[in-house]
This record gives sequence, structure tokens and C-alpha cells, in this order.
Amino acid sequence: IEPYKTIMASIRFRAYDPIFHLYGHPDYLLEVYNRFRTYDMVIFQKVFTAEALELAKALRQKGTRIVFDINVNYFDNSSDRITPEQKQRVFAFIREVDYIICPTLYLKEYIAQFFDNDKISVIEENILNPGIRKRLDEPGLRDEPVRLVWSGALSKESDVMLIKGQIEKLAQERLIELYVYTGKVVDLPFDSKNVKVISKKFDPDTIFYDFLKGDIFIAPR
Repeated sequence: IEPYKTIMASIRFRAYDPIFHLYGHPDYLLEVYNRFRTYDMVIFQKVFTAEALELAKALRQKGTRIVFDINVNYFDNSSDRITPEQKQRVFAFIREVDYIICPTLYLKEYIAQFFDNDKISVIEENILNPGIRKRLDEPGLRDEPVRLVWSGALSKESDVMLIKGQIEKLAQERLIELYVYTGKVVDLPFDSKNVKVISKKFDPDTIFYDFLKGDIFIAPR
């Protein structure tokens, strides 16, 4: 089992955190899979290897309900990062599961072309508007910087530059502080002197407190 602080962020949010929060619950036993235990349900979190497929088949034959939690679109051809082998394996895997969990309505609707829509649930990873401080137009705060926040996997931070024009347009009216949280400190070049990039290494112990300081969140692609 990979340590909490070094595991992929989506696995922390979608697997490790629920286990920690429900630890000791009187009604549920939630833990990382142990082959020596018997379970009512087993969740495969973004795992669809050949070995995982055989395990899912074997568990299902014993009456265990199988859930596939997937937060990446391996199903269509929208990304050149998804290999034909991955796409083939994910389609083979969903034929052996009882339920699917995904992070967006778009992905649910796409998967529903091949799977029972009533057995697909959406658990979003996005930060919802409630909780974000409404400070952009508050009296006395017009001269303070607007805090933009982006967090995502290393190598994807350049995606922020896809909206460079929009950020610099906003910088014509307000000072901008762009907070970037990823695997290491990065440098994003902006032409406007009104845009200050503050890059920090992702820290799971403080990241949610850091998010609460933001005004506008830039959603990962």
C-alpha cells in the first residue's frame, strides 16, 4: 500500500479519505482489500488490470457486489494519452461490475451508452461554490488581489496557460494572485505585471485550508 502523502491525489480523495473518515463506524467495515476477508462489496478504484479483472470475476461468482470507481475518461477518443489497450481493458472490466461511480455527469452520460444508467452514480471532485468567500465586490476589498487557485497533477499545470488571455484580461481591472498547487514548484509565464504566480508543492495536510483562501477556482481539465 502506497503511503498517504505520496499516493495519487484522486486515490486519496476517493479511497483513502473515506476509509479514514469511516474508520471504527459501528455499521460499516471499510478498509483496503484483504484477500483473507469476505466482503459484501469490493470497490476497484481506477484499477482494471488483467489481474483485477480476474479478481472481480471470482468475487462476483461468490456473490460479492463489484463497484468500479473511475475518474478518468478511458472510454472515448478525446485524449491521445489513453492507449487502445487501456480502452479495451476498461470496457472488458465494466462487463464484470455491478455499479460504476464517476466524477462528472458528462462521463456518466457517456458510460450509460454501454452500461445501465440507473447503476451509475456521480461523486464529484470539483469544489462547489458554497464555501468560497464572496469578496470580489465587497466594500473595501476592491484594491485587494483576486486569488485564483489551481491544483492538479504535475505535468498538467501548463493547462492553466490555456486561459492565459482570460486571466490577463481580468488583470486589467484587478491585481491577480494565481496559486498553483502541484507536485513541485513550477513557473508559469505571464506578460501582465498584475499577475503574480504563487506556486506551492501540494501538501495533503493543508491543501483544503489553502483552497478556502481562494476566490476563483480553475477546474482541471
